[in-house]
Amino acid sequence: MDALTRSSYWRQHQNDPTLWVKRAVDLAYSAQVLFERASAATGSLVGDKGPNIELETQHLLSEIGTYPVAFMLAGLALENMLKALRVAQLNSESPIVDGDQRFKALASTHSLVDLAHQAGLAIDDVADETLRTLKDCIVWVGRYPRPRLAEHFMPSDPASPGAVKLTILSASTWASFERLFADANELVGKFSSSGRSA
Repeated sequence: MDALTRSSYWRQHQNDPTLWVKRAVDLAYSAQVLFERASAATGSLVGDKGPNIELETQHLLSEIGTYPVAFMLAGLALENMLKALRVAQLNSESPIVDGDQRFKALASTHSLVDLAHQAGLAIDDVADETLRTLKDCIVWVGRYPRPRLAEHFMPSDPASPGAVKLTILSASTWASFERLFADANELVGKFSSSGRSA
């Protein structure tokens, strides 16, 4: 592949929101497969206790199997969907070119809260917490046994002084991810069909 072809290919994969959406859908499908498998395994451990099990037990169960990896993939899926929307929005303002600082900033972040706000996605408290949890899964929970910095491991809970905030990977977090993913996908579709901001 010569330099001109490589450069053209690079720009196409940077500027085409449909390619970002395709990767988002692929990641979401993979996350769903892992989540269902982990849920089935966890369900057999919990038995008939259901959602009323103790918080400590929920935290331990969320660490079992592929839950952290499923949520990491879910976070990456949502990140790609939000970036698809932002690429479409940025291209409507002016085409993204090589070295474009707007794209550089977009490509270098995992902050799902920031991406969601920039993309115009409606965020309530539940969605905000889900976005923060998924970011943690992308950055470390789904990849490493501990974060790079100690203060990111069970940080203090601002709502309860002296308590720590646990990252709980649960069915309700998954349901919130699915809603956010569908909402972002709908915005991408509206934006793409109208050629302007939704």
